[in-house]
Amino acid sequence: MKQLRFSVLVLVVLTGVLLFSDIKGDTKTLKDRFKVVTLEGGYKAFILKARNIVFKTKNKKISIPVFKGGMGTLEVDKLRESGLFIIRSNRGYLKKSLMDFLKFYKKSILKDIDIAVPVNMLIESNDWYIGYNFELEGVPFYLQIIVHASKKDYDNDWGAYRNIYQINLEETMKRPYFKYDFFPNYHMHKVKVLGQKLGR
Repeated sequence: MKQLRFSVLVLVVLTGVLLFSDIKGDTKTLKDRFKVVTLEGGYKAFILKARNIVFKTKNKKISIPVFKGGMGTLEVDKLRESGLFIIRSNRGYLKKSLMDFLKFYKKSILKDIDIAVPVNMLIESNDWYIGYNFELEGVPFYLQIIVHASKKDYDNDWGAYRNIYQINLEETMKRPYFKYDFFPNYHMHKVKVLGQKLGR
């Protein structure tokens, strides 16, 4: 459990240093690229509207397509505001939205990854933490997804689940959403969960 909490803390710290830069190379306004929203507890989050987000790392510009995006490019660079990205869903369709999100990225950044079997899939504080390691142009990345777990999952033996399709989400939220983020130059280690054997 200490190792799990340390791993979650690392991700929170990394989230705090994910930064937004000035927009370049496009005539769309900043307002067109993302929307700032406030979640429960006063936490800020972003709904991305850009077609792509671009990371500057190791003298490269690496582009990642945005799920449900379509308006220009957004560069991630210097400190401006920090927070996770979110995807809004409709009540009762949260898991479907998550699966659509993963299928979208299976066509690009996760094309060599089995999306059914994340590197990590565990519950902490009633949320599912789901993660995928991948590489783009030789640069390691980590995709983290955080989504409210159903009571059925966090009250029972969720560690016995073997793949992403088995998880249950909190579908009764009034305004359902899930959080996600990309971390360049980082691969997450496997967090050991007693009895868990991920695989199809």
